Amino acid sequence: MNNTTFHRRQHLLHMSLKASSLFGMVTSRETLYYLTGLFLEGHERLIALLMYHGRALWVVPKLEEETVSVTGLPVESYSDDASFEDVLTRALFRLTDASNLESMGAWADGQLVQGKLWGGVAVEKKLLSLFFAEQLEAALLRYGSPIPSAQWLDLDEIIAMQRMVKDTEEQKYLEEAARRLSSVLDMVIAEDLKPGMREIDVVQAIEARARRMGIREMSFPTIVLSGARSSLPHGTSSEALIEAGFLLIDLGFAVEGYHADMTRTYILGTPEARSLDMLKAVLEAQEKAIRHIRLGLPYGELDQVARAALHERGYDAYFTHRLGHGLGLSIHERPSIHGRQTLTIAPGHVFTIEPGIYIPDVGGVRIEDDVLIGVDGTVKLLTTSSKKLDDLIRPWP
Repeated sequence: MNNTTFHRRQHLLHMSLKASSLFGMVTSRETLYYLTGLFLEGHERLIALLMYHGRALWVVPKLEEETVSVTGLPVESYSDDASFEDVLTRALFRLTDASNLESMGAWADGQLVQGKLWGGVAVEKKLLSLFFAEQLEAALLRYGSPIPSAQWLDLDEIIAMQRMVKDTEEQKYLEEAARRLSSVLDMVIAEDLKPGMREIDVVQAIEARARRMGIREMSFPTIVLSGARSSLPHGTSSEALIEAGFLLIDLGFAVEGYHADMTRTYILGTPEARSLDMLKAVLEAQEKAIRHIRLGLPYGELDQVARAALHERGYDAYFTHRLGHGLGLSIHERPSIHGRQTLTIAPGHVFTIEPGIYIPDVGGVRIEDDVLIGVDGTVKLLTTSSKKLDDLIRPWP
């Protein structure tokens, strides 16, 4: 991606903040990358992008100063023995009025300076630690602009709507991630899966093939569940032997930071009638939900369509999670596709459709695919591993 892309994204966020006179502090790894093109990991240190009234300022440890300088934005760097309260207070003065040297001097002498009053502070509430929130609050107080708790807003609610619409380059990365993901699973099922393997052996086969495709890490611990253990929607792969019956595999990884996510459930050996009915029911529910996709439709209707399809077969009580979620720089992002979701489908959205049935002591079935909405409302399935019954039912000793 070029600098024009990142400048445009910063401008859009600036406009949203400026409309309500908000001061913003971005701290999450994913959103910082989205806005600047830099993947930064602060660990226990603070890495933040402060934004106010069209201006932006980095706050980073000195060891990252050179890295962030490529963005062309001013930098407030600090040493490891610095007080975060002091660092943030200096950053606030620089951000709001770089020429206000008299105020800076008064603050340094311990005087309380009446700073500019903003309409509120926007931070990523789910991700900002209480420690750094308290340091920011103290800095705002020393600056002279304490913020009532009601005016602490969730920046994620603002940036998530912006991130939800993927541009053409983001779509390219998501499509490539889905292509590689599908290829990895297809090769493992066709070439690696053998009797005598354990669940963790299949995990290792998947991740080894992913590494050979240039993938450095998985989006989450790969899920491989055999037999009755497949009834655990997000179970942990174990040393249990792969046995006849259900085999649920859920995997994900990213290309250039953009995540693909896919689940397939296979039946190994001759299927029992109930197992086959469960698999057919999930496939039908997913197909109906995908066929129902159209521009302007509330996402909640997709969940309702899939749930109704499972209800007709008597399985709705065993569908215990939402229908899907958005994909992008995070493996789970907007939209959250549940029955009450009022957000509507729009061009550039990328999300999963993943109905499931989970019956304790019997087993579980989930089929998950990634969907891209084109400019004209075209629905494109990005994940391509086969869902034909003949391919999902595999010979097994």
